[in-house]
Amino acid sequence: GNLTNLKFMWLRQCNLTGEIPQNFAKLENLEKLDLSMNNLTGRIPTSLFSLRNLTFLYLYHNKLFGEIPNSVQALNLAGVDLSMNNLTGSIPKDFGKLNNLTALLLYYNQLSGEIPNGLGLLPKLSNFSVFGNKLNGTLPPEFGRHSRLVGFEVDSNQLSGGLPEHLCDGGALRGVVAFSNDLSGDLPQWLGNCSSLVTVQLHNNRFSGEVPLSLWTSRSLESLMLSNNSFSGQIPRELSRSMTRLEIRDNKFSGPILLGVSSVVNLVVFKAGNNMLSGEIPRELTGISQMTTLMLDGNQLSGTLPSDIISWKSLNTLTLSRNNLSGQIPLAMSTLPSLVYLDLSENELSGEIPTQLGDLRFVFLNLSYNKLSGNIPDELNNLAYESSFLNNPNLCAYDPKVNLSNCLTKTSSHSSNSSKKIFALILGVILIVLLAAALLALCKLTKQRGKKLRCGRKLSTWRLTSFQRLDLTEINLFSSLTDSNLIGSGGFGKVTGSLQIAQVSM
Repeated sequence: GNLTNLKFMWLRQCNLTGEIPQNFAKLENLEKLDLSMNNLTGRIPTSLFSLRNLTFLYLYHNKLFGEIPNSVQALNLAGVDLSMNNLTGSIPKDFGKLNNLTALLLYYNQLSGEIPNGLGLLPKLSNFSVFGNKLNGTLPPEFGRHSRLVGFEVDSNQLSGGLPEHLCDGGALRGVVAFSNDLSGDLPQWLGNCSSLVTVQLHNNRFSGEVPLSLWTSRSLESLMLSNNSFSGQIPRELSRSMTRLEIRDNKFSGPILLGVSSVVNLVVFKAGNNMLSGEIPRELTGISQMTTLMLDGNQLSGTLPSDIISWKSLNTLTLSRNNLSGQIPLAMSTLPSLVYLDLSENELSGEIPTQLGDLRFVFLNLSYNKLSGNIPDELNNLAYESSFLNNPNLCAYDPKVNLSNCLTKTSSHSSNSSKKIFALILGVILIVLLAAALLALCKLTKQRGKKLRCGRKLSTWRLTSFQRLDLTEINLFSSLTDSNLIGSGGFGKVTGSLQIAQVSM
C-alpha cells in the first residue's frame, strides 16, 4: 500500500487467497491491476473504483462475492473483467459514465435486475458479455448506435422483448449470442444485412416468423443456431459458403431440403430434427467430406437411405429416426470409420443388417421399430446393445445376449412346422390312394360274384325270397329222435339227425 508510484501490478494465477487489501486505495498511480485466476474471496473494495488513473481492472476467475460497488470514480477505466465469480446485485448505473470503456465482462455471476440503459450510450464499447446471470427486462434499444460493437453476448439470462435495431450500425459486429432467454418476435432485417457477422446464436427463445433470406446467405456467416423457437418457412437452396454449423432443430420448417452443392461444401454440423421437412435425403449432403454431425430425426423424410456416402469419412453422428425411410441399410454405412452414434429407429427399413456394421465401434446404436430381418452381427450381440433392436420381429441372434429370439429356435420351429405340413400332405395322398385301391378291389369282387353292380353305373336291385314259418313243437322234435335216425354216438350218448327243418334260397 505504500508503493504510491506503482503503475502495474500483475499477480495472475499466483495461488493467492484471502481478501483484496483495503490499503490498495493508496495506489494512486496504479493503471493496471490483474488479480485474476486466484482463490481470492470477500467483497470487491470500494476503493478500487476510486483510483482515478486505473484503466484495466481484471479480477475474473476468483471466489469474490457480494455486490459490485455502486460508486465509480475511476472514469479512465477502459477494461473491466469481473467474470466467473459469485457476485450478486445489479450492474451499477455508474458504469454508464465510463466513456473510455471498451470491454465490460461480467459473465458467470449471479447478477440480477435490468441492464442499465446508459451502457447503450457508451461511445467506445465494443465487447459486452453478461451471459450466465439472472438479468431480466429488455435490452437497451441504443446498443450499437453510438459505438462499433464487435461482441454482444447476453445468453443464459431471463431477458425478454426483441433484439435492438442498431447492434450492427458500426459495421463491425461479429457475433449476436442471445440464446436461452425469453426473447420473442420476428428477426430484424438488419441481421441479414450485417456482412461482418460470423455467428448468430438465438436458440432456446420464442422467436417466430420466417428467417430473413439474406441471413441464410450472409457472406461471413459460419454459425447459424436457431433451434427451439417457432420459426417457419423453408430452407433456401443457397447458404453462405462460409457456413460450417447450421442448427434449426425444434421449429416449424417444412418442405424438401434443396441445398445446392456449393452451399454445403464446408458444412460440418447440420441439425434439423423435429421439423416438418419432407422428400428424400438430398444427394448433395452425401459429398461433404468435413461433415461430423447430421441430425434429421423427427421429420417426414421418405425414400431410401443414400448409398453413395463414402465421402462421410469424418461423420461420427447420424440420426434419422422417426421418419418414413424405407429399403435396406446400405453396405456403405459400414465403411464410415468415424461413425460412433447411429439412430435409424422408427422407420420402415427392411432386409438384413450388414454384417460389416459390427466392425464399427458404436457408443450408441438404435435400429428399433423397423422391419429388419435375419440375424444381427455377432459383434453387436452383447448387453451394450440390449435395446438397439427392439420391435423387429424377424430379427434374431445366435445365443442371444440382447432382447432378441434365438436364431436356432426360430429355424427349428420353422423346420418343424414345414415337416408337419409335408407329413400331412403325404398322409393325405396315401389315404386317397388306399381309398381308390379299395374301390377298385370292391368293383372286381362284385364282378366275380356275378352281381349287377358296375363301377361307374347305378347299383341293380335285390330279389327277396320270403321265409315260410315252420310250426315246430316239442312233440315233433322228440318224436323224430329214434334209432333209425342214429348218425353217431359219443361220450354223452347217441346223436340223431333225422330232423329236416327248411331250405332257404335267395
